[in-house]
This record gives sequence, C-alpha cells and structure tokens, in this order.
Amino acid sequence: MPSENPSWNASDYKANSSAQLGWGLGVLAQMKLPSDARVLDVGCGDGRITREIARLVPQGRVLGIDASADMITLARESFPETANLSFECMDARRIVLPEKFDVVFSNAALHWFREHDAFLSGLRACLNPGARLVFSFAGKGNAGEMVKALFGTIRREKWRTYFQREDFTPEKLPYAFFSPEEYSEILRRNGFEPESVELVHRVMRQAGRPGLAGWFRTTWMPFTGHVPEALREEFIAEVVETYATMHPEEADGSLLVDMYALVVRARRT
Repeated sequence: MPSENPSWNASDYKANSSAQLGWGLGVLAQMKLPSDARVLDVGCGDGRITREIARLVPQGRVLGIDASADMITLARESFPETANLSFECMDARRIVLPEKFDVVFSNAALHWFREHDAFLSGLRACLNPGARLVFSFAGKGNAGEMVKALFGTIRREKWRTYFQREDFTPEKLPYAFFSPEEYSEILRRNGFEPESVELVHRVMRQAGRPGLAGWFRTTWMPFTGHVPEALREEFIAEVVETYATMHPEEADGSLLVDMYALVVRARRT
C-alpha cells in the first residue's frame, strides 16, 4: 500500500496546519494538568503544542517525540530546550525511554501508522500506574469527500499510470482510521482502561484553493509521493479543483472539509 512513512517538510507543514494546531489546543485546554506532571507528547511535530504543555507544568517535565528528524530539528530551533522541555527523534512504534510519565498526549499524529499494539505496549512500559492517555487523531470516515476527489483524479488517464497497484483504493487507505469500538479493544488488550473513546465531527475551513492545496500537499504524501516531482503541483491542483467542483467555496471564499477525530481518554491499569 502507499507508504506509512512519508518524508516530512516540517516548515511547510507548520505553515499549513493551523486546523490541527487549533484542534490540539482545544483538547489540551480540557486536560487540567497538575503543575508537576511528567508529560510525553507523542508525534509532537513542530513542537508548538509541546511548548504549551511545558508552560502548564512549570514544576514538571515534557518530552516531545516524533519520528521525523526534520520536525524535531524545527521544534528545537523554535523552542530551545529548558529544564522542563525537551525533544527526541523516536518512532512511536518503538518507544524505549528510561523515565516514567504521568500523562501521554498526542494530537493529529497516531493515524499515520497501523501498529498500535506495538505502540501501546511500548508506551505502557514507560508510564506510571494510573497514568492518563489523551489522544486526538483522525478516525473512521475522516475526510471522506476528499478521498472521493483524490480517487476521482487518480482514475483519470493522465494520472492512473502512477497508481497501478491494486492497493490504491479508497478501502485500503494508508492511514489508521479506527472506530471507537476498534480502538477500545486495542486499548484493553494492551493494559489500558478506556474512559471515553469518541468519534468527533469537525469542520476544517481552508482559505480557498491555495489553502486546501497547502493542506493536501503536507498531509497526503503517501499519494503525492507517487507522482513525479515535476508534475506534483499539477496533480495537487487537479485534486483540489475536483473537490471544489463537488463542494463549492463558501461566500467568504473558504472551502470546508468534513473531518472525524477519534478522541481517546484512557488510563494505564
């Protein structure tokens, strides 16, 4: 299937991820962290939310991890490490940490890989008993209309030559879009007790075609990466135009995309 290990352009992602940032800050605002909490931020990306967590726990410690070295470099450049804030390049599927944490936070990251048993098993080993999990990541049905626009474009004669493999289908997306029932079971078998696992509808607002193209370019690399670089922007523009034809711009020129997030709250048993 398309790659689950895309190559990230951290600065481009930062410039086109205001929706993800806003959703993450919204979840964070509801967490009520003790000032001395030890927090692990999984998939910290450019570090903006990690820095906000560190501000909330001045007597605690926050470690942000991400599999992308480019992301970690940007995070360190943007937010110099302090006594309670640091970053480390680490694949969430292979977490090995010597210290123990009280809280694990993750925003807009965990849908990028399918191996959640390996992730949760490794995670449990570096958590204190009773530690909290608070995750928000793309869930079942996410961006369904964008998927239709993408595959409508892929099937056209100009582009189909780059997508010949049988696993390039809407039913075999390279993202882990779980239902609440599926993820609750994964949590339980790895030593976590779900408190709430909800599929939450969100509407993403992009600034017209340029905004939608920026988001698509920085989050759909498992597909755009199969198009030659010289044709990539043309391919993205055609996907965006297909979507805009299906879902015309609002009166203010913005384009809306229906999104679904899996918001998870659980505790380590």
